[in-house]
Amino acid sequence: MPTPEALHQRRLAREISARQQAESLLEQKSLELHIEAQERQAALQKLQESEERYRLIVELSPDAIMVQIDGKLAFVNPAARRMFAENNQQQLIGLTLNDLGLESDAASATEDPSERIETTVTRLDGSRFEIALRCLPMTFDGKAAMQVVARDISDRKRLEKEIAHYAAHDALTGVSNRRALITSLSETLAFAKRHGMPFWVVFIDLDHFKQINDQFGHRAGDRLLETISARLRQLLRQDDIIGRYGGDEFVLLLRGGPEARLSTSLLERIMQVVCEPIDFEGHTLEVTCSLGVTAYPEDGDSEDLLIERADAAMYAAKSSGRNLYQRYNADVQQ
Repeated sequence: MPTPEALHQRRLAREISARQQAESLLEQKSLELHIEAQERQAALQKLQESEERYRLIVELSPDAIMVQIDGKLAFVNPAARRMFAENNQQQLIGLTLNDLGLESDAASATEDPSERIETTVTRLDGSRFEIALRCLPMTFDGKAAMQVVARDISDRKRLEKEIAHYAAHDALTGVSNRRALITSLSETLAFAKRHGMPFWVVFIDLDHFKQINDQFGHRAGDRLLETISARLRQLLRQDDIIGRYGGDEFVLLLRGGPEARLSTSLLERIMQVVCEPIDFEGHTLEVTCSLGVTAYPEDGDSEDLLIERADAAMYAAKSSGRNLYQRYNADVQQ
């Protein structure tokens, strides 16, 4: 049987072992907590760095970035303030998207965040400009919000319009070019067939135009063509089409209602404005013109026929002495 001293030593040994185990567990836990604290600190630092990067991106972004909470703007970046012409008297914060003309477009964009909507909005000074718009749901200061990102596309839209204009207009005179004229004739013909509307094709050729170029130079010829085009635009109605068909050839599409008629007085007036003298660098430029006229539907039911027969009528006018107009008829056909 163990002695009391031996029992006491065993008890002390067990206590020492238990304390060592407890100390070991405590050290292990302390190490784990230290590592966890370091990981949390690193994650927090990364989050702070990420937030700082996002803040810099938002602040320096050329796009307008706005946050709407409860229907009102709660945050706008500097680009938004510049884009919408904010000043000390007029501020974006507190306004609604409806104040900027954006409410319906923003609603459409929110339904599909991947969709990019192009629309027109209103600056604080009342002027209008065009933007590309995206809207994304988000959380801002713990509240449900919507982020609105807008890019000013006014310059791009202006360039697109200029390109479209030059593609359809004669570079010198500004009237429709040959391709656009044929397109307009095709559209006019289709409309006339559906609705029983008459219209007329007038083919104009300047008489002896080459003599102007030979005597006074091509700048004089260009001035003459520009002036004649401007006069025709002033004379004709907005619904009528003026096209430059060739060098000194113009084609007019004269359109009207079901009971419209082409009057002799209008043809005479067209010839008059074409033939009015033009002053150019101390010289008087003067030409006459020959006109050929076809009517839909009696003179043709296709673009080619109406143009070709108007051209033939114009040559008949030239053959008859120039400075005349000639309606297409059976004699011209013969």
